Amino acid sequence: ELVAELARRHQEWDFVLVGSTVSADVSVLRKLKNVALAGERPYEELPDWLARFDVAIIPFKRTPLTEATNPVKAYEMLAGRKPVVSVQIPEVAALAPLSRLASTLEEFEKEIAEALEFNYEPVIVERRLAFAKENTWPARLNALRPKIDELLQP
Repeated sequence: ELVAELARRHQEWDFVLVGSTVSADVSVLRKLKNVALAGERPYEELPDWLARFDVAIIPFKRTPLTEATNPVKAYEMLAGRKPVVSVQIPEVAALAPLSRLASTLEEFEKEIAEALEFNYEPVIVERRLAFAKENTWPARLNALRPKIDELLQP
């Protein structure tokens, strides 16, 4: 519903949704000329898809599952130097100020518009990349290693 309404309000914006929509009713989206549903893509294609975007969005429907989700895609979007606009879920809120958060349609619309206008200053772009470099899987393992070792002690 969020993406459909944004697409209706902003015919000048194109929305491309990459990934599974198996649990979502996308019948309305399929009818909108400025929305494309790419479906699931091989992981190695994702950087090419991301490179085409001006703004990356996480328009999750808020449910108990998404409230507990740490979307890896947010880190990938930041690594791709893209502005991220997301619904307010705790794990993306923790990425602020590198992420833009919205609770309503109007806020989401405002955050996308501002990201399009202001989020490509070199300093901001480099902050996204630096953050992504600090949040690799090896870095996460190193942070967790002492706790893992402690739990494995007899």
